[in-house]
Amino acid sequence: MSGTVSTMNHRKNELLERARGHVASDILRKGTFGDYAEGFCGCSIGCHLHDIVTGREAFAAVAQPCRVVAEYYGYPEWLAQFQCYIFEKLPDEVGRAFHIDIAAAIAVCPAEVDWQTALHLFHVDVLRMVMLSAGVAEQVVSHVIELHRRALTQAVDEREWVTAEVAARSFMRSLEWDPQDYATWKTIAAAMAAQAAAGSASWPDEYDAARSAAESVRLSAIWFDRWTIDPSDVAAAALRAIADISQRDGDP
Repeated sequence: MSGTVSTMNHRKNELLERARGHVASDILRKGTFGDYAEGFCGCSIGCHLHDIVTGREAFAAVAQPCRVVAEYYGYPEWLAQFQCYIFEKLPDEVGRAFHIDIAAAIAVCPAEVDWQTALHLFHVDVLRMVMLSAGVAEQVVSHVIELHRRALTQAVDEREWVTAEVAARSFMRSLEWDPQDYATWKTIAAAMAAQAAAGSASWPDEYDAARSAAESVRLSAIWFDRWTIDPSDVAAAALRAIADISQRDGDP
């Protein structure tokens, strides 16, 4: 056990060192997962995968790159998926800084850390932002926020998550709207964010839960950013969640 912990701590430090190296060598690029045309350049996750997997053919053959990177460096797949999504949305300079910042936040996490708590904290933070433009979907969003808040201190029955997810989906279907109506688009975006955030907690299977969590992050924080949320604010929410669990698990 101590050997495993030592290995993971070493890899977390390695994650940060390599992230700094990616920025220093100017190989980070948006719009491509990995490009070998002239040396190598890639996105935030692509650059990390390039460090783990040797050779162009082996790199291209990886079916689940976010999972490979997450498992190697000891953080959850949903966070790696988020890292991949948000990097594409951030301005270039901000994206390079985020690439280092998220590695630095992960590097200081204790060996045993509650990543599920980070997910709940993240959803609460992002959905609070969504609330500002939720309109008549405010109650739907507020309910999912409350479920994630409760989940920080007690178990929430799976049926409650499913009910909240279904309620958000039903709310969206009940809306009568004009596709040109900007306000209704924001309302639908808010309801879809709530649906996705509830869905991330309702899957009993670990693999499906990871995929659902990653998708909920994309839907609630990324897909609608041009109407509701600044991507930089979403990136900051993820960093706050990681910092929070580090402090919690680091307390005696």
